[in-house]
Amino acid sequence: MVWENYEGDGEDGKMSGFNAAALKMKRLDRILDSLNQINTNLFAWHEEVGTFNYEYKFRLCNQLYQEVESKLKKKEREEGENMRNAIEKFLEEHQVYKKLRGKKNQVLIEHTARIIRKWLDKFESLVRQYIDEHGMDTRYEDEDGL
Repeated sequence: MVWENYEGDGEDGKMSGFNAAALKMKRLDRILDSLNQINTNLFAWHEEVGTFNYEYKFRLCNQLYQEVESKLKKKEREEGENMRNAIEKFLEEHQVYKKLRGKKNQVLIEHTARIIRKWLDKFESLVRQYIDEHGMDTRYEDEDGL
């Protein structure tokens, strides 16, 4: 429940308290679900968001990182920032697709695509690890997992 009732100074004698943890868990679940869906075809165009899936994955990983960032130790924050900045710089400096002369369609640059996949997967794994280590995973306490 996002809102919890407490006895207090509210209009009807009760005070409502906001449970931010419930909304954070909902955001994490949405981000993780989106990451799972786009990983199947990382270099396809994503109509709904108007960008390629690899660009969308980077945005989602950044959102995930921002959700856990306040709980990170200095060394973890530096590691996450360094990885994020390196990926961002690489994406800015390297083309993923090239257009062949006289052709309408673009061709995926395989070498660049492999590097992007590798680093985005590492960034996602790192951020998921942070979420687990800092008790922000979406599992229930008594759940063993798969």
